[in-house]
Amino acid sequence: MSNSKAILATLLLVSVLISGCGGVRRGTDRPSPVYDAHSGTQGLEMRLVPNYPPARVYYSLYNPPNQDGYQNPITVMAELWNRGAYDIEYGQVYLSGFDSSIIQFAEGNVYSFAPLEGKTSFNPEGGYTTVEFKGNVPAGALPEGMDHYLAKMVLQSCYEYQTEANPLVCVDPQPYSTIQDKACTAQTSTMGKGAGGGQGAPIAVTAVEEEATANMLYFRIRISNSGGGIALSPGSLPNCPFHLEYNDLNRIEYDVRLGGMGAGAGAPVKCEPSEEGGNVVRLIDGHATVYCTFNMPTGEYSAYETPLQITLRYGYKKGMERTVEIRNID
Repeated sequence: MSNSKAILATLLLVSVLISGCGGVRRGTDRPSPVYDAHSGTQGLEMRLVPNYPPARVYYSLYNPPNQDGYQNPITVMAELWNRGAYDIEYGQVYLSGFDSSIIQFAEGNVYSFAPLEGKTSFNPEGGYTTVEFKGNVPAGALPEGMDHYLAKMVLQSCYEYQTEANPLVCVDPQPYSTIQDKACTAQTSTMGKGAGGGQGAPIAVTAVEEEATANMLYFRIRISNSGGGIALSPGSLPNCPFHLEYNDLNRIEYDVRLGGMGAGAGAPVKCEPSEEGGNVVRLIDGHATVYCTFNMPTGEYSAYETPLQITLRYGYKKGMERTVEIRNID
């Protein structure tokens, strides 16, 4: 009898342990391995590596040269992440802000980086790379009697980017009918309610306002610069950052389509503002509005939701700086 009880107790214990382990495996608190890539308002993120450059460099005519032959070396290093959802095919980082007769970078002050992948559903961090500028304060660069020189190390990034937004809008062939039960009605869609807001790009579609008649659909598309940098006209990258003109600034190309990617996707009757050669809108104080008109799709009798495909193309410039003291110890 005692053996039977011992066996029964053992079986119960094993059953509890198995069910407990199964509960861990089936737990719902584990985070999903899939992320929403098209969220956030960042593009290229740039960060100076701590102590590169240092806050102070000690200059002397008598310092021994390092392996690069520099007596008074100074290195600037930055980390780059593509925090947005669009791949950067080509970009450059520029170093400026100092007297090039005092601080000299043998390989120049421009660094071009290779394609940098955007974040994806399985890689929420995005592509990563580093840039490095090796420089020197040559002997005799500081005038006699000059105890120190405060140099600003200004880093500026220039690259082309793209925003893709697909808000759901309502297509209602009978917008004035109140008889039938409708799947949707025309209304304002506020974008960017998810984590971080935005669509995974520094230029964001913030809202889509919709109005409808029996024959036409009207959309007001609100756009905002949310990345903390400056938007540039596509194709202006060769002028960035030192040769930009007013017409290069805050100009964004856009394309708007109604419906999915199939044959039923419709082009607008017109979109405004527009310029000769394409649809272009200029940001004013970081904001702009695009107005698009569509014919009501034919062959439909009930209301339904469909994506409004919005594509924005632009260049982007963003900078940061650090001050370095060149201290003369002679």
